[in-house]
Amino acid sequence: MEITGYGDRFGVAPGERVELKLSIDPAGPYEAQLVELLHGDEHPDGPGFQERVVGSAIDGRHDGRPQRADAGSCLVVDDGPGLGGDAIEIEVWAWPTLPAAGHVQTIAARGTSWAVGLDADGRLAAWLADADAPVARHEDALPARRWVRVRARIDVAAGAVTLTRELLEPELGREAVATTTGSGRGAPAAGPLVWAGAIAPAGIDDHFNGKLEAPVLRDVDGGLLAAWDLARGPEGTVVADTGPSSLHGRLVNRPMRAVTGHAWDGTTMDFRCAPEQYAAISFREDDLDDAAWTTDLALDVPADLPSGVYAVRVRAHGLEDHVAFAVGPPRGRATAPVALVLPTFSYMAYANDHVLRLRDEAWKYVGLPVAYDPLDEQVERHPEWGRSLYDTHRDGTGCCQSSRLRPIVNLRPRYRWWASGGAQYLASDLYVVHWLRHAEVPFDVLTDEDVHREGADLLGRYRTVLTGTHPEYVTAEMLDGFAGYLAGGGHLMYLGANGFYWVTSTPPETSHVIEVRRGNAGTRAWDSEPGEEHHAFTGERGGLWRHRGRSPNRLVGIGFAAQGWSDPSPGYRRTEASRDPAVSWIFDGVEGDVIGDFGLAMNGAAGDELDRFDPALGSPPQTVVLASSSGHSRHYAVVHEDLLQTSADVTGETNPNVRADLAYFETTAGGAVFSVGSKSWCASLSWRGYDNSVARVTENVLRRFMGDR
Repeated sequence: MEITGYGDRFGVAPGERVELKLSIDPAGPYEAQLVELLHGDEHPDGPGFQERVVGSAIDGRHDGRPQRADAGSCLVVDDGPGLGGDAIEIEVWAWPTLPAAGHVQTIAARGTSWAVGLDADGRLAAWLADADAPVARHEDALPARRWVRVRARIDVAAGAVTLTRELLEPELGREAVATTTGSGRGAPAAGPLVWAGAIAPAGIDDHFNGKLEAPVLRDVDGGLLAAWDLARGPEGTVVADTGPSSLHGRLVNRPMRAVTGHAWDGTTMDFRCAPEQYAAISFREDDLDDAAWTTDLALDVPADLPSGVYAVRVRAHGLEDHVAFAVGPPRGRATAPVALVLPTFSYMAYANDHVLRLRDEAWKYVGLPVAYDPLDEQVERHPEWGRSLYDTHRDGTGCCQSSRLRPIVNLRPRYRWWASGGAQYLASDLYVVHWLRHAEVPFDVLTDEDVHREGADLLGRYRTVLTGTHPEYVTAEMLDGFAGYLAGGGHLMYLGANGFYWVTSTPPETSHVIEVRRGNAGTRAWDSEPGEEHHAFTGERGGLWRHRGRSPNRLVGIGFAAQGWSDPSPGYRRTEASRDPAVSWIFDGVEGDVIGDFGLAMNGAAGDELDRFDPALGSPPQTVVLASSSGHSRHYAVVHEDLLQTSADVTGETNPNVRADLAYFETTAGGAVFSVGSKSWCASLSWRGYDNSVARVTENVLRRFMGDR
């Protein structure tokens, strides 16, 4: 038994509609209830899980049923006379990444009439009609990651196929050509033409893993029917046909574009400079852009609903789930002096992180008992729900795109992360939500998508802006927005770490999907393929913002320094600079010099990922380091981008750069920035009923920024 769901948006304004897509398995009744989410972590030293029943028109009993996702990317060309008749020829360059996938991988197929692709063992083959066995097949498998030109002459009326492969062997200075023929029972050509997949009873199946380039369709006399330009418009999902009939295709599940083709010679790394060398698309069987589930409930958000974090709570079969979303202020105005920006692009980056892949080697990373959330098991049961940007595809290539239009199991208010044992993603940002509610501070909730779209104009409506605990993935538009806000005299509280780190982009027409190209530097989960560091969506170079001259240090005074997970994590110790009357007010009501040697995650406020002050990376000279952590264990290490050579001196036991810095600086425009330097800081806010040094320091800053002190 299982229940799950997702909404069509993360952020919504009063008066707007959010559509909920739910799956109840097995089919049966479920109870729905609108609730406000307040606190997620169930640690006994905190407030525990807290939600507030709101009440709405969708509350009550409904009938549910299972829904499934159809993963796998492909190019679909709709049926029509321009696709030719029963005798045609296809030609395409292919670069298989997983030849022996254990299942058929279709390179091209026309309805159920014919198909050309790889058999389960990676041999090039052709099928006619609905036959299970190929009518023509080469004897040996194709090698992985080598370009091969595939040609097939197909006459379905005669039931005849001629199948040719031309394998490039540039190291040997030659091309290996092989041809085979076969015959069988044919069926009239009809139905859509699909590249990198085949029509199946339940949708499209038998997806190809790898790149395709320059697909061409001809009649048997050599006359051109269609030629698709895979280089044109890489930011979109339409593929142009340059042939006589304009048989433009549409991409399903948004495969990776702006990738190198067979003619790439390494002289350029930017697809915009040599599009003819990037005329390929990379398809994979586990790509997913939109699960395309049917809407079960449509909630019209009441016009008077206060801004906050809400969810539709679903109960069925003795199970409970929450489909969360943020309700912002009415479009165009603020309803509070403070805004909390939920890092929803980071939620998308980590969406459905397959953490159980680390089960056998988790001990390498952490110094505390490892316990996986049951939700981690759920995502393993459903690979069709897509992967995170920390996963690789089944063929071993890195996942560079992530969508929110699918079930995201770790976007749940109670989710706990294996490495820290604390709340993570949305659940960790509820630490901030509950603290603000406890402090009776009025605030609006915004999302990354809001800031990406409206920038400094949106942020400028607020005297104080708070980040969530992990604003790692930001677009250029977001950086411009935050920088513009500070240039206008804004007050920013950066309440996390490892923020403003990865270059992130969205396509021009939507923000439900993000793209990240890791490049070949930074603390990363995978490397980009050679020549493929530039984003298809925007053309900009990917990797770290630091390597494009926009380090987080320049914006918020500190930047990513180290990461690790052990119990206990240390607190911070005040510096002499913190006693200057210009900043000592930050510690009003705090006794002693140690702050945060406690918490709901790893028993310390300076844990998980850590940021430090560094003038060489752009930290403003007026920045005051108020407190720093020290004494981190060997499970903490400096980030990769700070290492030019290998060294044993990288862990918290010996390297002084393994630390979190609590920092503050004022801007020339009359604003200020307060940065906490640790992802675990907010996990210490609610410790012992908010009667603690972390909560006191954070509230002192917020009250001053709001003008209350």
